[in-house]
Amino acid sequence: MLGGAIGTIAHGLLPGYTAAPGAYALVGMGALFASMVRTPMTSVLMIFEMTQDYAIAVEKLRTSAVAADALEIKLWKSSDPLGNESGKVRKVLMNLLSKSAN
Repeated sequence: MLGGAIGTIAHGLLPGYTAAPGAYALVGMGALFASMVRTPMTSVLMIFEMTQDYAIAVEKLRTSAVAADALEIKLWKSSDPLGNESGKVRKVLMNLLSKSAN
């Protein structure tokens, strides 16, 4: 609901520069799912399958990676159950995003 509210405000202030409010709600939903399940790519793929829209792909990836990493640092403060170092998923996704932007 917070993503939808922020999207409505942003779209009302700058309608030519922002996405529709529903896009903000979807990104927020994906971020919540990614942080709770600790699997950012799963949430991104789930949203892609639901919407069949790749227009906000970078925002979905970035938000899901940051949300999953932030909750991991805040709650678990250690490595994940599979033995990977903290923040490894976010680092990999951010590297992929920076390479795709160039």
